[in-house]
Amino acid sequence: MALEAVEAGVLAIIRPLLEDAYRMGKAAEIMPLPDYVGLDSMSVAWVYASTSVTATDGNLSSAVHNYTDRSNGEWNAAMRQFCSAVWGTSAWGQSREGYEWKHDSAQPGQASSHPVMDVMVKTCDVMSDALRAWAAAAKDVRDDLRRLYYEAVLKALPHIDRSDGLDMKDVKSFGKGLLKMGRSFAVGFALEVDEEAMNAAVEAYNNRVRRQVAELNKLHEALDEAYLSAPTFRAESARAESWATPPRVT
Repeated sequence: MALEAVEAGVLAIIRPLLEDAYRMGKAAEIMPLPDYVGLDSMSVAWVYASTSVTATDGNLSSAVHNYTDRSNGEWNAAMRQFCSAVWGTSAWGQSREGYEWKHDSAQPGQASSHPVMDVMVKTCDVMSDALRAWAAAAKDVRDDLRRLYYEAVLKALPHIDRSDGLDMKDVKSFGKGLLKMGRSFAVGFALEVDEEAMNAAVEAYNNRVRRQVAELNKLHEALDEAYLSAPTFRAESARAESWATPPRVT
């Protein structure tokens, strides 16, 4: 709100005139604005989440490495294929949504594929960027609207009806003056507010937010694939037992 410096009692009286009676064009559509400081803090939290996933992936890779004997080619190939399922790969996996979902192999030059981890890291990074961009957009439009509100208030002062003895000392104090301004101040404010500039500021804000929404929507398909591909502990335990236990001879 532009008039944050005004004492609470006075602000409570004139706020309905500014926000309810005249609505200020498109500005009413985005009120109240989000807490841009809080959004920026949430952005940092997603960075920490991305770092945690990366660290977990590295630790898990080290643990899996202990089960692969690279001096034994056949064993190494079998274990790489088996263990790669931990990251959401499958024997029938393909390249989808920019990620490789097939099992690792021991072929020279074959890079490890950790699609579920990669999807989570990408999601965290995009979420962080989107929240940071939203915070910046909210701060910018708040600053723009505050400036336009102040300009309109200052321009509205000459419209005030002073026939009841109100003088400019009262007006400048924003105390007794605003309490007496009544409808003359509201009408003057409505006449002087630059609604076109306010609408342009709001539209710029909405466009910036829509761009971030579009980026977030791009994450859905990869996240759905990761959710379906990520194995459960129970399923992998059963798979390990069946894979490691030789068949019974009857």
